[in-house]
Amino acid sequence: MPPDRVFGVIEKQLRKKSVIVNPVEYDQIIENYATIRKIQAWNIFDWRREATRVLKRPVAWHFQFNKMKRFIFNKSSKDNVLVRGQPHYFTDFGMAKGLCKKGNKISFSSPKSLPYGRQLKGDKSSINKLLVTHFGATENVNNELVGAEEPEAAANDEKSCTNAVGYDLE
Repeated sequence: MPPDRVFGVIEKQLRKKSVIVNPVEYDQIIENYATIRKIQAWNIFDWRREATRVLKRPVAWHFQFNKMKRFIFNKSSKDNVLVRGQPHYFTDFGMAKGLCKKGNKISFSSPKSLPYGRQLKGDKSSINKLLVTHFGATENVNNELVGAEEPEAAANDEKSCTNAVGYDLE
């Protein structure tokens, strides 16, 4: 089945439900049409911070980044990445120069693993007021919501939608 059609069918199923309180309900609907992969299956690395540490910014490259239509990347014998920009698709001129900052090589990059989950910042009392307004007493709210669990408990729950990263359409 084409992906657009799958998403259309999933949206129809979601519209039939007036309120979805528990994220597991999303998982149950999507599992009928796709394979759900949880975030625990992957290691997430901080490539953004590592790239800013090792690579030059595009402003510092030896050609004007915005005017180029084609980029050619090569690996040199010294573990460095060379880049060459072409202003036209059918030209092949210019010189490839290093992409790394002085004294750095691509082999020096070793990104750190990012922790799972995200901590909320600021005052959380407004969230509790909203939940009490919508659901009533707070003791009932905390039992119904999976998102209110501690990150370790949510990570162990295989049916938790808060752990879902991507869906592979069948």
